Amino acid sequence: MRELKFRAWDEDEKKMHYSDDHEEEETAMETLGKFFIFYFGCEFTQYTGLKDKNGKEIYEGDIIRITFHEGDHEDGYMRWDDEHARWSWVEDTGETYGLTKFNNFEIIGNIYDNPELLKR
Repeated sequence: MRELKFRAWDEDEKKMHYSDDHEEEETAMETLGKFFIFYFGCEFTQYTGLKDKNGKEIYEGDIIRITFHEGDHEDGYMRWDDEHARWSWVEDTGETYGLTKFNNFEIIGNIYDNPELLKR
């Protein structure tokens, strides 16, 4: 089963907070409940259950660079795709792809800290 983890973007502090930074001797649901209450009013994103080529956990809103075998690359961001019921990588054109079809991708930022990384 995939771990349930979240992060919260605090617009006032311009800082990302992670739910697993606050774990104590309590159940995961108690920890998450306190996390949501403490960061009420922030924008929450969920861990996708995927990791990039460096082993870094990928969250919704992360900007992902996919490098192709020719050396070219494309940047896009992660979001939940209701139509296909999956986490998808969204490129600038709006096309969505499941990351499982790629194997050479890495997190280069997120839409909150680094919006300039997307061409839009």
